[in-house]
Amino acid sequence: MIDKQYIKELTKVDAEFIQHELEKDTPNEVIGYLFKLIDCSRRSHLDNRRLIQTIDFAYRLYNGYILFILTNYKVVKEDVVRENWEHIHNNNLEYEKHFPNVIYEKAKPKVKRKSKAKSKLEEENKRNINARISGLFKFNEAK
Repeated sequence: MIDKQYIKELTKVDAEFIQHELEKDTPNEVIGYLFKLIDCSRRSHLDNRRLIQTIDFAYRLYNGYILFILTNYKVVKEDVVRENWEHIHNNNLEYEKHFPNVIYEKAKPKVKRKSKAKSKLEEENKRNINARISGLFKFNEAK
């Protein structure tokens, strides 16, 4: 059995989603698709990044889906499916020994910059407001 740290406990929304998927396909087809998704050796065609790692939330979620299907639905050759699941998971752990997990940093928030025209308008408005205010004070002093 796969360690619990690699399996997310499903919420009601997660369970409803997987039930919706099971309305379209058989449990074995959905599990086959999930097996492809949890394969950690898959790489992106664009930049050769790993698509999923065992530390990812998606990995735990997909494993939670698989466990939910196995416990709540009739799966053809369930023992073979469980063995394949464990085999894929063990292969992922072995793969990560050779290619360690990559922890991606969160992107820094972009600094919002004002356009030159907008900043000039704001400066002009400030000058106009300051001129009006100073004009009011001079007007009051003259009385």
